[in-house]
Formats: sequence, C-alpha cells, structure tokens
Amino acid sequence: MIHASGRCGEVYAADRQRLDYAGGESKGQKGEALILRGINAMVRRLSIAVAALVVGLLTVAAQNAVEPKIMDATSTAYSKCRGVKVGGGRAALEKAVNNRGPGTTFCITRGTYTVSRKGLKLQKGDVLDGVGRAHPGRRGKRPRVRIVGQGTSVIAGDDRVRLRDISITDANNNSGCSSATACGQTVKPGIGWLIQRVRIHHADAQCIGSAGHSLVIVDTELDHCGTRFDGKGQNGFAGAIKAGSNGAFTIRKSYVHNNNQGVWCDVDCSSAHMPFTVVKNRILNNYSFGVHYEHTTMKSSTPARAIIKRNVVRGNNWGKLPTKADIGIMSAQNARVRNNKVGASAAHPSKGNGIAFRNTEGRGGASGTASGNQMGGDSLEGCNLAGVTCK
Repeated sequence: MIHASGRCGEVYAADRQRLDYAGGESKGQKGEALILRGINAMVRRLSIAVAALVVGLLTVAAQNAVEPKIMDATSTAYSKCRGVKVGGGRAALEKAVNNRGPGTTFCITRGTYTVSRKGLKLQKGDVLDGVGRAHPGRRGKRPRVRIVGQGTSVIAGDDRVRLRDISITDANNNSGCSSATACGQTVKPGIGWLIQRVRIHHADAQCIGSAGHSLVIVDTELDHCGTRFDGKGQNGFAGAIKAGSNGAFTIRKSYVHNNNQGVWCDVDCSSAHMPFTVVKNRILNNYSFGVHYEHTTMKSSTPARAIIKRNVVRGNNWGKLPTKADIGIMSAQNARVRNNKVGASAAHPSKGNGIAFRNTEGRGGASGTASGNQMGGDSLEGCNLAGVTCK
C-alpha cells in the first residue's frame, strides 16, 4: 500500500508539474496575443492614415494632370535652356543682349519685354529662346514671351541667329512712313537665320524684310503686317515677308494671313544658296498676292528656282488688283507650282486669279510648270507662254 500510494503520489506530483507548466504556457500565450492585438490595431490605424495620404496625393496628381500649371511647364523649359537666364520683362532682355558677346543663348521666361527705338542688335550665333513650345494661330499655342518694339525695326543682327518661341510686334505700328527705307522691317535677318515657332505681327510695313540668304522660317505665324496700306493699290514693299535681293529663303509649315502681301521673293531671288521654297503653309486673306515670285530675269547670270507646293493659298488678292493672284510667277524663272489648293476663303468668298504666270514690265518671260493644283474655281493663267507647262 505504501508502494502503491507512493507511486500514486509521484504520478500526481508529476501530473501537477505538467499541468502547472501547461497553465504557465497558456498565460504566456495570452500575453503575446494581447501584444499582437495591440500591434495589429496600430498597423490598422497606420494603414488607414497611409491610405488617406495616398488617396490625397493621387487626387492632387490627377488634378494636376487635368489642369497643368503653366508655371510648371515654364519652369521646366526655362531650366532646360542652357544660357543666360532672362526674366522679369520690361527692359531686361535688351540689357542682357547689350551686355553679352556673340554666340550667346538667352533663355527668356514668360513676360512682356520692351525694346527701345534702337531695337535689339543681335550678334553672330546669338539665340533668343522663349520658354515652352509655341505653334502658329488657329488652335495652336502662341508664344508666352512677347517682345514689343517702340519703332519700326525691333530685331536685327549678324549671321546665324536663331529665334524660337517668341512673339514680336511693333508698338508704333502706324508711324506714317511711306517708303521701304522709312518704314523699315520688324525683323531684319542676316545670313542663315532660323525663325522657328515665332509670331511676328501688327507691324508698320513688313513682318520680315531685307533678309540675308538662306533664311529658314518654320512653324511660324506672320500676320497683320502692312495692313494700313490696304486699299491703296500696290505700294511695292508692305507685306509679311519681302526678301530675295540677297538670296532666296525657305518658309514651311507656317501660317501667313491678313497682311498687305503674303510671301514675296523679289529682285532676282537668287537660288545660289537655296531655291525659293514655299511648302506646306496656310497663306490666307492677304490683300494682294499670297505667294509672289518676281523678277529673276533682272540679271541673266543669277540662278533662279522656286518650289511652291502643298500649300493652302486662299482668299488672297481680295483687293481685286488686276495683275495679282493667290500665287503669282511674275517674270520669274523655273517655278514648280504643284499640289496647292487655291481659291476663295470663308472671309473672302469671291472667285479670282488663282495661279498666274506673267511677263511683267518688259522684264522677260516667266517659266515653269503648274501641276496637280486644286483651283477651287479660280483661274490658271499663262499656260500659253513659252517655257510654261500646265498639267
């Protein structure tokens, strides 16, 4: 009995020991569970806070995506431009140009910059770079950098200059001048200029004039230049661009509208450096010619060639001048006039002279070809001239 009861006591004691151990483990687990529940609660609260923060950030991002801030885009373009930073408007640009040497890039932030009657005199290789990217009117973005002159000439200079993403106008756009010399040019380029995504407008006589050879104009708007001469016949100098005496130029993908004349290559218009090239432009509602290629026969030794193609040239010569047209080849040689659309416009719905090859003022014969053009009811003249072929 003693053995049995002792054995039972040992077993009981062992069982008590195991039970005590198990009970201790259960209490520990309960403590751990409480700690885990606390941590989980904290994580849940933190997750809710983070989720709210993420939703807020996404909402702001979505709003910015829908309504981007102009200043953000401006700041980006401004920071990417490598050169002299110009801001604040008023006379800041003229001061910066006057204080720098040739080959300087001027990074200009948005604003209106005034220029004295002396105008901006750019040096060889200079670049005027406005912020952002602009495109010619009609649903396009116009430049946010405005340069306003106080006289008839606003920008001129040496060779190899670049103008990008700026707007140029003449504040005194009715000076009463009456000749090419007196009226001047709003922009007077040297040799090899590039004018890209620029608007030149509301000038006294010419948006661009007396350019050096190899001028290239791309994605640019030229409008309301020389319009005070509308209704006064042909004055011989007012228009969007008149150049050629120093060599031909190129204009493409641009919008030329509501000027006295449109695109004009005059006085031999030499193609020694490049042909007179007018491609993929909209040229609308100019008082006289839309495109005017003239007088390359003045010097027989001067090479002359023109490429006028894939343009929309409508509503020009609304002044009904008898010798003008949407596209005029006036005593000019080797013109290739192809795949253009001419005729009336919504603003000027009357039919008129569409494409004309003429021998004018006894200066010799016009020559070239006209093919694939959509006349829109307008006339095609001069196909019977020697040296002219119409298809």
